[in-house]
Amino acid sequence: LEMRIDNATFINHGHHFGRTVETFDGVLPLINHGRYLSNILIQPQLTVAHLTEVERAVWRTYRRLLSMIPQLEGFHSASSLVEISKLIYKGILAARLHDKRALRAKMVSLLALTFGDNALSLEGLEKNDWGFNNPLTRSLICPVDVDWDEPTKQEAIEAGAFKRLVWGWPSFVYGFNACPDHRDMWDGLFRSPLLVTAYKRVITSPSSLAAQMQLSRSKTQPGDCCIYGLTHVTPRSLAYIAMQVHSALGSSRLFIHEDAFGISSRRFYELVVHFFDKFSNDDEMQDLLVWWMTAEDFSGEGIK
Repeated sequence: LEMRIDNATFINHGHHFGRTVETFDGVLPLINHGRYLSNILIQPQLTVAHLTEVERAVWRTYRRLLSMIPQLEGFHSASSLVEISKLIYKGILAARLHDKRALRAKMVSLLALTFGDNALSLEGLEKNDWGFNNPLTRSLICPVDVDWDEPTKQEAIEAGAFKRLVWGWPSFVYGFNACPDHRDMWDGLFRSPLLVTAYKRVITSPSSLAAQMQLSRSKTQPGDCCIYGLTHVTPRSLAYIAMQVHSALGSSRLFIHEDAFGISSRRFYELVVHFFDKFSNDDEMQDLLVWWMTAEDFSGEGIK
């Protein structure tokens, strides 16, 4: 007999899974594909090295899901897996939308920490007045290798001539005083104080959005890191925060709407995840994670 499905458990784990592992892809296909790969790898002559690149990515994600929810392996019926997948995705969606709204509400105060009174001009503006429609937010989400202030470039961008082309990362992922070095793509990359502050605000601080969501449900001492064993910054959690900041700075209310360069917040998340996965074993990626753990701003005190 299968165990009873505890709705709250799977929803709460969905919050954490969406923030730290995967926030857009379907859960049921992941479980089904992951179990299929598990059955394949039972064969002694096969190892993970024999899987395709896509299969290895699915396998890693599935194993992360099992590490968070080990009781998942106790369910086998199709109906149970469908119900559990819906509950997990319900948690993913709830966290994603909750974080989006709350981070957007705090974005002016977060930007004011760096830009002072210039950020206060955003106060009270409608969402469609942000993004490329405002000088400050435009400077943050415009790719670093594009000069928006150049008249001919601005006209071409507004006409959609630059959609689907390959551009550099948006300015907000770099330290505000950094000057990206094309000879070293890692120089300052994903070391932005804005990302650090947003990470604390959403995930790690005692007053974080993650902790608030858990507290509202469990009435116990909050703290997403302690509750789910998140002891360090992970590439996927960093990608999630970068996506949420991208969305908060933009003019669209939806994650799937494209900006002037043809990039939606969902697509931006996928690009960051792919980039981190591609360089996961490189020294530069490890240096980035060490920087996040040792950054002076990463104190866990949160935004009051």
